[in-house]
Amino acid sequence: MDLSDNADLRWLSELIGDIRSVAPNHDPLMVGAMARDLLLQYGGGVQIHRATTDIDLAFAIANWDEFAAFRDALLSSESFGETRHEHKLLHQGTLSIDLIPFGGVEDAEGRILWPASETVMSVLGYQDARATALEIILPEGQRISTVSLPMLAVMKVVAWTDRHLLQPRKDASDLMLILRNYLHGKNTDRLYVDATHLLDMDDFDFEVAAAWLAGSDAAASIARSSSNPARLLEVVREVLQAETDANGQLHLVGECGIEPAAALRLLRSFRDGVLAEAAI
Repeated sequence: MDLSDNADLRWLSELIGDIRSVAPNHDPLMVGAMARDLLLQYGGGVQIHRATTDIDLAFAIANWDEFAAFRDALLSSESFGETRHEHKLLHQGTLSIDLIPFGGVEDAEGRILWPASETVMSVLGYQDARATALEIILPEGQRISTVSLPMLAVMKVVAWTDRHLLQPRKDASDLMLILRNYLHGKNTDRLYVDATHLLDMDDFDFEVAAAWLAGSDAAASIARSSSNPARLLEVVREVLQAETDANGQLHLVGECGIEPAAALRLLRSFRDGVLAEAAI
């Protein structure tokens, strides 16, 4: 995706350039809200009304010593400042940056334990996101790897299970934004190739079809790129099955920020797309 002509992203290009100047061996992966904005707003023309207040950058790390050295290298430059949080830095004194390590610091369940605070955080799916990332060209020739849209939807499901009690509605509303706009501005011919069964439905709905394709694409990406696709797909399946059960508590539906019946239909379509492609 070429966004090199977008002057509004010069600040992001400067951030990535400053990271690479002091830590050239650590390639950042854009995740979180800024990935959402790059893919949907800047790249797709979708209007997003919730502002992005910080930047989440993930890094493949072999061990905690490597992460500490990487963090120290950033702090040794004039561009980055320390905060009271071990995972958070300030760029140019104002922009909050979250550094998220994954890979060698994960346990078997895809969790990391921050050494200082002993806080547990799920990074399940980050290795898959890295393997299926898109490259975005920023102003000044900078490039950034960004989680793909279907993988971002999967990561939002995982993140919701990890933090919805502490940060309700955030991940659920982002998931809805992705599902409802998955085909926004894109060639809709895929509906006639990959989702003809949805076109034949009496109550056909474009957004519901888009959600199904998002689920199908996510499962296909995981199956192609993951060293252990069953683990991530099973977690996503379990969450979606539980949260779309009409007899369940429907916590995820309640946090989506849209009419509950519409949210439930979109989540069920996303679930069905995942299940159809993954055959689980």
